Amino acid sequence: MHEEHLNLKATKIALLQSKFHRITKHRLAAALRPFQLQSVEWIILGLLNHRKKPMAITEIAHEVGVQQSFMTVIVTKLAKRNLITVTEDKVDHRKKYIILTKEGAKIVHLMQRQFMEFFIPLARGLSAKDMDTYLKLVTTIIRNAEGSGVIK
Repeated sequence: MHEEHLNLKATKIALLQSKFHRITKHRLAAALRPFQLQSVEWIILGLLNHRKKPMAITEIAHEVGVQQSFMTVIVTKLAKRNLITVTEDKVDHRKKYIILTKEGAKIVHLMQRQFMEFFIPLARGLSAKDMDTYLKLVTTIIRNAEGSGVIK
């Protein structure tokens, strides 16, 4: 009976996660469409805005959870749009650092407002404590997955 109960819980978790992913993916894509950005690009711009200092491409790739080669493609695209500036390390020219441009910061500000319009209806009925619990839960699951080698 215990195993059957766990299987039912696992199915429910998978179903809820699938629905949540689909809803947020489509709503986020719609919110980002006016800016002609993909969600990973928005996340990178947001990270740079939050840190307020240059970040290495490798650091961003690790933070976002993508391979460095993919990150290089994204960085090139964002630099062409003048949303970020890429500089080389003075000692090791293979290392590249990224910083947000004024245009990038302006876009981040507009996107944050757009994101709130996207997210507020989804969080209706949740308290600040609920949101903190949700963030802790998701963070713990990701750490557990990274620690067990499930994701890299």
